[in-house]
Amino acid sequence: MKPHFLFRRTFRRAVALAGPCLGALTASAQIAAPADGSGTAAGGEDTINLPAFVVSSEHDRGYYAANAITGTRTNTALIDLPLSMQVLNREFINDIAARDLVDIAVYSSGVVQGAGQDSFVGDNTNFTMRGMQGGLPLRNGFRRLRMAPAGNIERVEILRGPNSLLYGQIEPGGVINYVTKRPTKQASSSVNLQFGSYEFYRAEIDVNQPLIPNKLGFRLLGSYQDSQSWIDYLHNRTQLINPVLTWWIDPKTQWTVEYEGSARRVDGFRGVLPYPASNPSLDIRTLPWADNVGIHFNLYGPGTYNDEIFDVFTTEFLHTFNDNFSLRLAAAQSHRWSYTDRTGANGISGPSYSMIARTSNYSAPAGIEKWLQADLDNTFRLAGVEVKNLFGYEYKQDDWYQVKQGNNDPTKQPPNWDLNDPSTWNTWTAVWPYDFRPSLNSGSNSLLNTQAYYFTNQLTMWDDHIHTLVGMRWDQVKQRGYDGISKSKSAIGLHDSTPQAGVIYKPIHRLSFYGLYSEAFYPLYLSQQRNSKGEYYIPKPVAGKGWDIGVKSELYDGKLAGTMTVFELEKEGILRSVIAIDPTDGTQYVAYDQSGVERSTGFEASLMAVPREKLQVLLNYAYTDAYVKTDPQNPARVGLPLEQAPKHIFSFMLKQNFGEILRARDVSVTFGGRYNSVRYSESVPNALAMEAYWVFEAGVGCNVKIGRVTYHPQLNVRNLFDNFYRADRWSWGAPREFTLSIGARF
Repeated sequence: MKPHFLFRRTFRRAVALAGPCLGALTASAQIAAPADGSGTAAGGEDTINLPAFVVSSEHDRGYYAANAITGTRTNTALIDLPLSMQVLNREFINDIAARDLVDIAVYSSGVVQGAGQDSFVGDNTNFTMRGMQGGLPLRNGFRRLRMAPAGNIERVEILRGPNSLLYGQIEPGGVINYVTKRPTKQASSSVNLQFGSYEFYRAEIDVNQPLIPNKLGFRLLGSYQDSQSWIDYLHNRTQLINPVLTWWIDPKTQWTVEYEGSARRVDGFRGVLPYPASNPSLDIRTLPWADNVGIHFNLYGPGTYNDEIFDVFTTEFLHTFNDNFSLRLAAAQSHRWSYTDRTGANGISGPSYSMIARTSNYSAPAGIEKWLQADLDNTFRLAGVEVKNLFGYEYKQDDWYQVKQGNNDPTKQPPNWDLNDPSTWNTWTAVWPYDFRPSLNSGSNSLLNTQAYYFTNQLTMWDDHIHTLVGMRWDQVKQRGYDGISKSKSAIGLHDSTPQAGVIYKPIHRLSFYGLYSEAFYPLYLSQQRNSKGEYYIPKPVAGKGWDIGVKSELYDGKLAGTMTVFELEKEGILRSVIAIDPTDGTQYVAYDQSGVERSTGFEASLMAVPREKLQVLLNYAYTDAYVKTDPQNPARVGLPLEQAPKHIFSFMLKQNFGEILRARDVSVTFGGRYNSVRYSESVPNALAMEAYWVFEAGVGCNVKIGRVTYHPQLNVRNLFDNFYRADRWSWGAPREFTLSIGARF
């Protein structure tokens, strides 16, 4: 049974939470917005100033954002950070008509959509950064899984390189943190309707309403998307509702509470593209049956589904004691339910051109994450040196459990497919109803508790010519687990520390040279494993380390801003699966050996330029040489490139604002593109090589004011020249798509 009731329950919770606030909106006509646009009502208190832990896009100039919060957890100028960072703000997000986080992040230097699946199914928040996979994003500093609709995203901040100092258990490639919209003091409302190719429909609302001037603000964000796909048997419905309430207690104190309910329901399931097991490096377009695996091909038939439901509750308290001390307390709790039932070809069999026929499996994992963060910012001057300290504590509890998992009776499967004979490719043959056999893995669970303490120190000296950043983090991790297959319990305890140190030299005010060393780690969230020698052991955490050397600029009043960086990073302690022989009975089993090193070296450049009035140019380039440095279990892999890690990544976006034409204002045209060089499906000999590709997009929009309403029509075209390319190992990229947006601001 599909979990329709959970979708309804998710949104009933949201409505229940938002109800009292929505009721207050009915009386909002009596609350006037400030006439001077300052954000302070006439006769009201001064604007609340909490700069230490707050960042917004209000002072951005076009696509250019000078400050970020992700690098140090505090609002800091990018030019003063010895870190490789980039910010993609709301203007950019609107101009590309982004639907989710993936659309935005891939326009950053060195970021590639990971080997996971696209926005329709699976995990569309899995990125490859600096050639390293597994970069899961953060939402306001808390980890976010599986999906991130763009409707409530204010800005996206990309921090590259190992950075466990502030964010704990992460991959060494970097971290993506997106900042959501919060209530402001000035009333505003907007709606946006989108219509596009493949029966794409999307609606967004954004209602920001002060309930009590300068005291209580409410913002309601929501979106609903319904679309088919260029891939057969796929139908996607994605929902988001995000009510937020902020209480400005006094000019130095504020408290924010929010709920986010999101759900993605996918009817259908996208499977891998077929290829012969004897030579996975062959391009299937050169084979006799290529015409049968075009852009619409799907191994899975109708009747399957993949549903994801999320609840996220967060609260944040900010207080400025005086000029020297500021406090941030934040907590979050997220619930995830996942329901998957797929009926389709299940994989590749044998050395020939055969593929396993229709099979069915059901999976229902769930998880609860709880977070608590406390940060104390301390700033003062001593003997002409500006000192900025951050003391932090973080507690995390991650509870994952496999509610149910199972497969159909393998003896009741129809015959295998013959890839040389398309008449055997019976995608409509459903094994339904099937003899459901619960998997022994049902009931497995894992509970992970982490406590961390961290400290950073920033110094500014020599009349702003020298900046330093040093810090250290201490993590203590405890895990309890239950394996449904072996019926065994396990307990793991470990601790680790991760340092960071960087320095900036500024010969002039808006030009800085920097160097940085940093580390990262993450436990493998696994219970006891068995290696190829037949021994049982607890895997150690994966460790990463790396350095950056670069230059930053904000010249000509920010009209020429950017970062250029050379870097090197390594990851070691990697868990690899191998086929081993049990010495006691001679049977084969899958063993997990932990060894080997992966390395990534390269160069990155991000440039934001305004060469002339009303023309913006965004350029990003990354050269990344990511490869297997050592692998004692499989020496043939040494030197091979890492999975989904192109050596060359390039992206650009141009925006020209033509000003006023007839009654239309801010008439603008955008044109952009992304290039990925050759990528490989995995780090093994004869891996599938995915060809290089370009994808271009364009847009045109304007503002038209009629009465008190400003309308914003906009047309966007993705894959402008309809290029045919492989997005990842699993599927072709999207063909040309049109999106018409009609927005209105009140």
